[in-house]
Amino acid sequence: WEVLILQDEEHLGRVAELTGQEFRYDDSSDSLFISTQNHLEAEQDSLKLVISMRDAQLVARAKSADSLQVAINQQQIRLAATLEQYQTDLQSRKEDLERRSRELSSDLRKQTILDAANQAQSRFGDKEALVYRNGNEIRLQIVGLVFDSGKTAVPVKATPLLDKLSEYLAQYPGNRIVIEGHTDATGKESKNLAYSESRAESVREYLTEKGEIQTGLIESIGLGSSAPVASNKSRTGRAQNRRIVVRLILDEGIRGSR
Repeated sequence: WEVLILQDEEHLGRVAELTGQEFRYDDSSDSLFISTQNHLEAEQDSLKLVISMRDAQLVARAKSADSLQVAINQQQIRLAATLEQYQTDLQSRKEDLERRSRELSSDLRKQTILDAANQAQSRFGDKEALVYRNGNEIRLQIVGLVFDSGKTAVPVKATPLLDKLSEYLAQYPGNRIVIEGHTDATGKESKNLAYSESRAESVREYLTEKGEIQTGLIESIGLGSSAPVASNKSRTGRAQNRRIVVRLILDEGIRGSR
């Protein structure tokens, strides 16, 4: 019986130690059990409270996360709208810049053509060249260059005029130049056509030999007597028809005449 009592006290002491209770040997085991039960219930209530508080925190965090996600979604929508508006504005500005660039280029081309016409009119006297403008083309009828009948070589007395013409054309590099040869209606048209081609080629060679005009941009053609500017019934008219016309084609995008 003593052994049993000692073992019981030892067991109760361990229970008290494990539960943090104070056990006195003169106390009954029931009081220890009640105290332990109360302690465990208190611990259980405390754990329930902790769990409840943790659940409440989790719910609050979930709500906060949901709110944050909503805010992120709204921000993404605003950013997408802002980006789309920015791209629209950027495209609009690009189109506006391209339009202005085209307008400036067009104005520059028009100004270049007007400048070329004014330059030609101020450089050449009425006895040297007649200047016309047709859209983007400057036409110079070289009245100071007269070929003798049956001749195709450039007359020596006309070389100063061709030198002046070369200097004028060199101001507008990169543009197409066409040298037209014309004759009067005397003789067969096949021979007139050959004369006009040879005269135009003589002028082209003279201008290219000066080295101020790119060879690939200047060409010569012969039109014979197909485009007279005066009557072929008089010597004066025939002399006027034996002429060279220089066409300076500045830009294909400009039209109109003056």
